[in-house]
Amino acid sequence: MSSSMVYMLVNSVMFRLSRPVFTKIERKSYHWKVSLFFGTVASSIGLLYFFYRHRRFCEEMAFSYFSSCEYFIALFNMAYHMTLVWDFPDNEITIASAKFAVTSSTAHKNNLKVN
Repeated sequence: MSSSMVYMLVNSVMFRLSRPVFTKIERKSYHWKVSLFFGTVASSIGLLYFFYRHRRFCEEMAFSYFSSCEYFIALFNMAYHMTLVWDFPDNEITIASAKFAVTSSTAHKNNLKVN
């Protein structure tokens, strides 16, 4: 958890320092990166607080709140990595196997839905 937050922080700072002026898409990406980082920090604080309340006082619903914080951390982490779409808007990701390959361009051409 802490290594993920350090990665988010360092990546966001380096993203900011590497660009003297942001384009509209880069500004959007940076805004989301910072917001998701702070969401992860807030959820981590909540996670630690509710874990303490659960272990120390065995409070009702404390473990449920702890688990909710865990899920929020996972969601924020996945969303943070999805900002990659804004960082590389002109690139294409190809997912392939030996028998079948789907790219966004072939899916569009063949009316396939890419998940």
